[in-house]
Amino acid sequence: GNFASAAVAWNVNKEAFINLPKQITTLKLRGGFGQVGNQNFGDYLFQSFINPNASYVFGNTLAGGATTVTQRDPAIKWEATSTLNAAIDLGLFNNQLMFTAEYYKRKSTDLLADIPLPLSVGSVPSAIFTNAASTQNTGFEFTLTYNSRRGEFKYNVSANLTTLNNKVLKLGGIDNPIYGVGSKTQVGRSVGELYGFVTEGLFNTAADVAAHPIQTGAAPGDVKFKDVDGIGTDGKLTGLPDGKITDNDRVYLGSSIPKMSYGFNFDCSYKNFDASI
Repeated sequence: GNFASAAVAWNVNKEAFINLPKQITTLKLRGGFGQVGNQNFGDYLFQSFINPNASYVFGNTLAGGATTVTQRDPAIKWEATSTLNAAIDLGLFNNQLMFTAEYYKRKSTDLLADIPLPLSVGSVPSAIFTNAASTQNTGFEFTLTYNSRRGEFKYNVSANLTTLNNKVLKLGGIDNPIYGVGSKTQVGRSVGELYGFVTEGLFNTAADVAAHPIQTGAAPGDVKFKDVDGIGTDGKLTGLPDGKITDNDRVYLGSSIPKMSYGFNFDCSYKNFDASI
């Protein structure tokens, strides 16, 4: 594969025709775009496996034969990730106080996944490993740093904050969802979103069980599941109960991917001693 990148930055504070307040030491605008490829998905996955010992009966005689047992995609290729970013770096008071704000958009395409095949194809397993999926991450990153020195005592305080919006753009074939244990990945939503029943307390008595929509195997002490009968095309609860708890009552319960991450750091030193938190 061919993967390229480019970046550009402009030190605004170094321009003679721009008069900035004296408190501003650094003002930089920068941006970039680049691609990387991932080839770590095994060897020779473009070649189908042949079983040379597939004998068969022909004219009442056992004849030797061969057959393809595992289907492969001859056009398989590297996964690719494209990243676009734009940022501003600001330094104040001789860069004692530094602030960075950055927007990023990362799109991964041609992600490799197993796509189910009809059993009539005869492939074992009944799936083909191919470039099928596409996802996108967007968000902002912020960093704030203050550093100072008092004689031989130096210290640095910094904090960072990142936001993340994850979305599945494509799932191969006809975009059928991928189900996991308590999760569901669907186009238009985040990867591995939590998926299950809505709970509404416990069954306290046999009368509670009898009065509740039919929940197979339920007994006093068990968790009650809410009869909501799934979600509509808009992703919201339909609110049309049918009197029994089935797989249609499972709904999206939240994302397993944090929408925000943050951190705080402090370090200091005095002569030959240093500490960090």
